[in-house]
Amino acid sequence: MTRLPMLILAALAVLCALTNVQADTKTCNCTCQCATPSNALSGAGSVFAIPKPPPPVLAEAVNNELDLQTLGAADATIEVTYPEIADGHTMGLYWTSAVQQYRAPVHTVKGGEKTVTFKIPNATVVKDLNLSPVVTASVGVANESLVISQPLTFKVVSGAAPGKYPQPTLPTIGDNQVDIGALTEDLKVSVHYPTMAQGQVVKVLWRGTTSYDTPLRISPDGNPLEFTIPQATVAASLGTPVNLRYEVTLDGQAGESSDPAPVNVILRTLGTSPVVAGAANGVVDLRNLMGNGLKVTYTYPGIAAGHTVGIRWVGDPAYDTPHPAIGETPRPLEFTIPYDKVRLEKDKTVAVTASVGTGDGHLAVSPALSLEIVDTRPKGEEIADDLNRRYNDTAASCANNQPSYYCNGVTTRGTVNAAYDPWDPSPTQIGKGSISFSHLRKDSKVSLPARNSGFALFTQEEAIAQGKHFEYLCSYPHDAWTDLVGRPGNGCGLQPRANEALINALTANPGLAARLKADDALVERLTNSQDQTGPLAADPELAKLLGATPDIGALLRENQRNVETWKAAPSLVDISTCARVNAGTLAGWNTYTRKLTHPSHQCSLSAQDAAQFAVSLKAREYPMPVMYSTWNELLIKIWPTGVPARLPLQAFYYLNATGLPEAKVYQQKYAARTGGLWLPVIKLDPAKFNGNPFSYSATDQAVQQP
Repeated sequence: MTRLPMLILAALAVLCALTNVQADTKTCNCTCQCATPSNALSGAGSVFAIPKPPPPVLAEAVNNELDLQTLGAADATIEVTYPEIADGHTMGLYWTSAVQQYRAPVHTVKGGEKTVTFKIPNATVVKDLNLSPVVTASVGVANESLVISQPLTFKVVSGAAPGKYPQPTLPTIGDNQVDIGALTEDLKVSVHYPTMAQGQVVKVLWRGTTSYDTPLRISPDGNPLEFTIPQATVAASLGTPVNLRYEVTLDGQAGESSDPAPVNVILRTLGTSPVVAGAANGVVDLRNLMGNGLKVTYTYPGIAAGHTVGIRWVGDPAYDTPHPAIGETPRPLEFTIPYDKVRLEKDKTVAVTASVGTGDGHLAVSPALSLEIVDTRPKGEEIADDLNRRYNDTAASCANNQPSYYCNGVTTRGTVNAAYDPWDPSPTQIGKGSISFSHLRKDSKVSLPARNSGFALFTQEEAIAQGKHFEYLCSYPHDAWTDLVGRPGNGCGLQPRANEALINALTANPGLAARLKADDALVERLTNSQDQTGPLAADPELAKLLGATPDIGALLRENQRNVETWKAAPSLVDISTCARVNAGTLAGWNTYTRKLTHPSHQCSLSAQDAAQFAVSLKAREYPMPVMYSTWNELLIKIWPTGVPARLPLQAFYYLNATGLPEAKVYQQKYAARTGGLWLPVIKLDPAKFNGNPFSYSATDQAVQQP
């Protein structure tokens, strides 16, 4: 891109930024030329061939002054032309002053016209009395960037002959522009006229949104008199033109009025910072928020319905509160910074500012409130709070339309205390190429996770931030038996016919199927043809179940060989299968799944697509008796063994008295394998799945927090 287009774009960005009366980060939402649609009419030539047009011409101006006496009740006439003007060009006009902005309707050049005439409403002109507006034109050709003209600057005056009593003056205010945010006391008004003498009676009259007459003053000596207008009266006229004059009474006759002084009350300065009542000495303790958002209040002089007010949380990332035009709401205004935004700034200092727009095209920004964010809770309480927060967050997707597991829900894996470390994949999972998890969320309808204990993972966003993320492969609304009945695609593929004999055997012997699903070690012994004499002698019930299905070992071995073969097949970026069978939507999944005869026949929903992952959670709300299990199944790509410190583990959990000692052992193993790193043991209470199911207790810990 050449330097000229870059300069044009920069000028356009500045123009659009000036129109913003919302929060200080919002983009221009104007309907002027800065928002010319992409399908604008084409014209001759290229906008880059047009140099900056000359300033617009104000037909009624004399010596760069626009006299309201001469203009009368008529609109002002502004003409725009430039040498390259051609049919199809689009042209806009922008009038701005210290108190207002006006955008003329966009005009399309046609009929060979060489000059475009705009009309500025008389009311707009009158409002700028004693001010110096700036007028610019913008020219667009087809879809090219705009060219902004040189500016026209002039002063709006009133050439009426001065009356007997000249205007009152504001000795501390320039150009009669009262910045109410900078006004720290009542407004001073000075009165003096040539014939002022002792004994004359004077009062000042303020006529704005509200009216106010000062007390009468008697001139003691003919010197200037000073009056005051209450600050509240001034603030009430924010954004409304004010007529300020005085009356003089001589010898008991009727009062005579002075020339009026036009006054504009504006807001350019905010003198106070936002208020956070919950911050003691500028410190916000996450412990006190208890997972709720941080309340911020703000008010300012002249606050009125129709203003736009926003709060900016200058964190990483920054956050702007919604800021629709305020109504007749209670004052001060209250805003909420989401807990998620606050907790991200733990152990940091963050600034909070307010921004106010009053409709005149200017944005006032407050001084910053500095807050230090701390968390005095034990680490275990903090983690339990985070798990509960994520469990209750049912947003269907995360930033950039990522699947919801990136930022909410709790991904868990039920395991058992065995000879191997609980976070390491089993031989079956290594062969499959994935590890089975469940995803808990308030709307996922998981009523009882698999097994009595296990571990929970960080969100994918947090895992990425820590450099510990692994790939989520696919999701099943119900347990799909992928460990017991292996299938292609790392467990995400469609169920092949080769597995039907194994599925039929498990269907015919549900007791054996339940034992195998709960005992990975048993599956491995059977698959590897290990001697079962000892275990069977100690477990007559298992012996009976195996006796009813004597070929189960052979069927498991055949499945294992098939899994190894399927692993060699090329893998797709998204290996889920529901979209291939028109079951990627909720309706499609219900229609497809209703015809299936076993949970292992489920198709897999995508863990790459936010909408499909949302379906995998939503689908559990619909009755599907053949498929139903108390948990869902989410597959994550296999990770290496023996590297616990590199895994996205957040906590160990237990469901009941049986699971607590197991979780304590996991905690001890983790500390031993990682050189003393600590993860908490958290209670996961299924009876509280409608609220906050995770809780921390110091007495549950086998290893105390360092």
